[in-house]
Amino acid sequence: MRTVLVVMLSAAAALGQAGPVNLDFSAGEVGKVPPGWSTSGSSAELRLDGCRAGHRCVAWTGRISQQFDASRYRGSVIKLSAWMRMERPDSGVCSRLLFGAERPKHTWTFYSSFRDPPVCSTDWRKLEVVAPIEDDVGATGIFAEIGGQDRAWIEGIEFDRVVPTNSIEFNAQIGRAH
Repeated sequence: MRTVLVVMLSAAAALGQAGPVNLDFSAGEVGKVPPGWSTSGSSAELRLDGCRAGHRCVAWTGRISQQFDASRYRGSVIKLSAWMRMERPDSGVCSRLLFGAERPKHTWTFYSSFRDPPVCSTDWRKLEVVAPIEDDVGATGIFAEIGGQDRAWIEGIEFDRVVPTNSIEFNAQIGRAH
């Protein structure tokens, strides 16, 4: 089984963008890569059909990403969520939501939606990641990657600060991948 990763990663200086943009894909031309997002040797297109509940979603192969500066989120706990599905049933390709943060010396810390199994079907499913953004984090971003012959779909991305009620709740919500 191959896995599709939707990852919040960092890229060195994060293009100077102060925070995530166009998470609802409301800006952009149908059939094109949405503004605020980029691809690297892959394809992504804004769609009006096949979406879950929103009026716009994105179908992609390969990689789609968005990068931004983490400075305004340092010291916060964030929750990242998104609705995702695969295009073809039984393709053997799956998706999972991750959050990553660039640490000193360009090392990354990743957090995952470990409580949620990967999305491997054509049914829309919501995935969530809760993670701290430490004081030494430089940049973050959204990165989606597919390692197979299928397309993944995403919509309804949300990125919010949260306040856990206690450390037990916080530790239960966080899934550290590596």
